[in-house]
Amino acid sequence: MCEACSRETFLVNGECKYRLTCKGPQFHETGAKCTCRHRTEVGGDIEKNCHRCHTYGSEKEGSYAALGPAYKYTFVKCYGCSGGYFFHDGSCITKNACPSTMVAYEGRNGYKNFCEPPFSCDDGKKQSGPNKGQSCDCTEKSCAACDWGAGSEGYVCTRCKRKQYLLNGACVSSSVCMASGGVPLGFGSHGRLCQMA
Repeated sequence: MCEACSRETFLVNGECKYRLTCKGPQFHETGAKCTCRHRTEVGGDIEKNCHRCHTYGSEKEGSYAALGPAYKYTFVKCYGCSGGYFFHDGSCITKNACPSTMVAYEGRNGYKNFCEPPFSCDDGKKQSGPNKGQSCDCTEKSCAACDWGAGSEGYVCTRCKRKQYLLNGACVSSSVCMASGGVPLGFGSHGRLCQMA
């Protein structure tokens, strides 16, 4: 059991950790106050929208010096933004600044907004892309699987649940399917289709 650690690590419950996770106002591991605020360049603007970061005792690739006298020897590497900003390449950017080749994915809370390559979401998990296996949501509550495409391709539902029928990338009731000239097909709660005649 450690009683003290080097300046490059943090003492947590008798162990020296090389990294701590700052979530909003406190470290996940200790409950102590923390900050993710930093400058990406000397004399540059303060990054105020990073609210999820890893904190290190020494500089790492993609990390920046944390701001404030209590954080003199710590470096932060952002991984989540707040205030409606989107995480992309280590920074927090506006939705409009997200490259057209990427998806501006808005997660369940403001800390899960990302600019990332297109992906498929099935039963709450990303099925493709660099964040495969991470949680995701389809925009409609009755959609079980969806594709998040880049730019103008946008979002489309690919499989419905809750006894809804898939019609042109959206989930509809049987009455809406029939009113649209379609034939409701399928049984069970998932995977029903509205077949156009």
